[in-house]
Amino acid sequence: MNKASEKVPEWLRQSVEQEVAQAELGDARRNRVAGQLVARLSQQPAASLANALEDEASLEAAYRLLNNEAVSWQDLLSGHLLATRERAGLVQECLAIHDTTEFVFPGDSYRAGLGPTTTRGQGFFLHAAVAVSADGDRIPLGTLAAEVYTRPIDSRGVRVGHQRRLKPNQVSKQARQAGNIPQWPKESRRWMELMERIEQARAGRFECIHVMDREGDIYEVLKAATELNARFVIRACQDRAVFHQGQLTHLFELARAQPPQASRQIELSERSGKARSFDPKSHPPRKERKATVAFSSTRACLRKPDSKGRTPQGIEVNLVRVWEPEPPPGEPAVEWFLLTTEPMETVSAVERIVDIYRARWLIEEFFKALKTGCAMEQRQHESFHALANILGLCLPIAWRLLLLRALERTCPTAPASLAFTPRQLLILAQLVKNLPRAPTVQQALGALARRGGHLKRNGAPGWQTLWRGFRELQLVEIGWMLAEKRLSRSQKL
Repeated sequence: MNKASEKVPEWLRQSVEQEVAQAELGDARRNRVAGQLVARLSQQPAASLANALEDEASLEAAYRLLNNEAVSWQDLLSGHLLATRERAGLVQECLAIHDTTEFVFPGDSYRAGLGPTTTRGQGFFLHAAVAVSADGDRIPLGTLAAEVYTRPIDSRGVRVGHQRRLKPNQVSKQARQAGNIPQWPKESRRWMELMERIEQARAGRFECIHVMDREGDIYEVLKAATELNARFVIRACQDRAVFHQGQLTHLFELARAQPPQASRQIELSERSGKARSFDPKSHPPRKERKATVAFSSTRACLRKPDSKGRTPQGIEVNLVRVWEPEPPPGEPAVEWFLLTTEPMETVSAVERIVDIYRARWLIEEFFKALKTGCAMEQRQHESFHALANILGLCLPIAWRLLLLRALERTCPTAPASLAFTPRQLLILAQLVKNLPRAPTVQQALGALARRGGHLKRNGAPGWQTLWRGFRELQLVEIGWMLAEKRLSRSQKL
């Protein structure tokens, strides 16, 4: 058992409630209410506050906390961020997987502070970096850093979006004459700022490799990483001009000219094309399948965008190409261009880079845990402030949901009480035949996966299968709790 695996039971002895309690909210009562709220939501992540909390007093206290302008989502999340960094220090080396998602809230009624989204509706965006152990187990460690933001609109209700400056026809004549045109920070800066924040926090405590999809392929991000001596694996999006052996060429052309070094089989997840986060042009739909891919590597110097002439100035990177020579008929071929600081002298070193990038999909599952597991987009709070605060409490809960699958691989013989409450184990024993009286993590999660429709012949259960089983367990648990309350009231009478 490796170092990360040995530490998993120790991490789980500290509940999400204890992590939230480490936050400094300026008042002991706020800390207590936050801890009680996250404890109830941990047991029923998708439940509304009215269903999760047992009495009117607790519900009222929760709403006061979430709507309190003196309490921010950063405050509520601070204890979890601290605990995540401590876990990263235990494993010594982790991946910081960056990505952005949006939360869309339908309906005609305006919610204060929300802005336009990429689809119809109002909402906000989350840019997060999730820590994952860098070893083969890929154990989720928690959220390393996060940023929540909305897209601004001008006085006429026109979306500003990615623009750095409003167009002249979007502001009043008086404002144009006075030169008073509002400035908005580029959204692309979030990639660089989160990376810088993580680098400052991790200095001297643990090693970190930043993993980003094509949206993170920004010259300023690459430059900042170089200046910070930060390690990264970033999928290239721009077919940049590059220098190679004194010659000016282009990135994709250079990569495609390299001979294959080896080939291997990888698992590809299904991509329906219906998800809002996928662009059908850059992310065409595909079926879940195994793909045989080849890979090659070389060195390149990315030319500085505003450099003139043919002077080789820019950023030195390692370049890895991964491609599928013979995709199945009708299926889009895999082709990745990876920019990295990681060594690539051997075939195994290049394979490691490919596996590091493949771990990026864990953050997609993390976002699903927030949206499906914690039902973030079904929350009925009427302001951006309250919605952001409930998100601050749901982020550590989503991490725990994501940890379910890792537990079966890393500590299968540990007691199931590490992942389930006593009531949940009691219910699970009623739902599944032949579950031992004191089940292990593997036995309990196996039972949960079977309730989610998993078949042994399909290999290890995935997160979504486990979640389907966990969701059924939650629904039964809600009914069980209601029956307990009714019985308690009848006994009092």
